[in-house]
Amino acid sequence: MPLKFPKEFIDKYPGFIDNAVKLFPLQTSMDTLRNQYSAVNSWYYKGVCNQIDKINIPTLIIVGTKDIITPPTNSLMLVQKIPDSWLVRIQCGGHSVMA
Repeated sequence: MPLKFPKEFIDKYPGFIDNAVKLFPLQTSMDTLRNQYSAVNSWYYKGVCNQIDKINIPTLIIVGTKDIITPPTNSLMLVQKIPDSWLVRIQCGGHSVMA
């Protein structure tokens, strides 16, 4: 959970983590792990990153400013490459800002 939520958030809402465990599965299926690996592999090794500018639908990019898994600066690259995209930066949000 410390990777998903900033320390300041965990300190301010100590009971949240106990409740959040119910939101996030403790065990991840092999299919999910394979799909995640495939996505990361494609991104880095098959040049998927170079195809981002081919996205042709309105795109909302949301980032937590304290995400330590995916650098928030990556969102700037996305919004520059994806036509008709918007960027929302959630101050003090972590990787699981949507939760």
